[in-house]
Amino acid sequence: MKQTWVIGCVVLVLMGCTIGQDLGEIESRTATKNETLLGVEAKTAEAEPQAKQALTGMNAPTQSTKPPVAEAAKVDTEAGKIVVREYFDFGCGYCKRLGEVLTEIVNERDDVEVVARHFVVHPQYTAVHRASICAGDQGQFANFHDTYFAQYFGRTDQGTIEKIIASLSLDTEMYNACMASDLPDTTIAQHTYEAQLLGARGTPFMIVNNDVRLPGAKTKAEIEAVLDTL
Repeated sequence: MKQTWVIGCVVLVLMGCTIGQDLGEIESRTATKNETLLGVEAKTAEAEPQAKQALTGMNAPTQSTKPPVAEAAKVDTEAGKIVVREYFDFGCGYCKRLGEVLTEIVNERDDVEVVARHFVVHPQYTAVHRASICAGDQGQFANFHDTYFAQYFGRTDQGTIEKIIASLSLDTEMYNACMASDLPDTTIAQHTYEAQLLGARGTPFMIVNNDVRLPGAKTKAEIEAVLDTL
């Protein structure tokens, strides 16, 4: 009987050791998993600001080209003048049609001024925008704009751009210097950021006297109805 009791105690001790070892291994594995999860959470927390920063960079120009919000949101208006800002893209067919309508309105009314803004929706037309900005640096933006839409709409090749530039009789050295400068890209970045601040989601997009927003292509009658209320 005594021998049986001793054997039973030995068995219980051995079982206790085994159970204790198993519990120790489980606790060790749990701790390792917790450490791993904490590591993942730490990496995720560290990555979130970087991801947000990357997305912000995709939607806005860099700090060096981004204008203050107050500057981007408003333009100065002359006494007695109604200012229509048109955000356009050279690859936009509706912009072509709207440009013709706005030209008619400006020719008929002395109280309206149209200010063009570059909002590049179709990246393949960026080169056309850049060239037009440097033509505008010599006071020839309107002629470039009208010539392109009237004769070359849909074309983005360098030969077409050079043909338009040659027809404007620009100072070649001044034009080339402008194209090599930051002016074209900075202008596009500023106008794009401005359009996003104002809520533009596509082209054409107009804002009249800093207040009235007119998204999409509008008819002459629709635009004049707004102008007549100002």
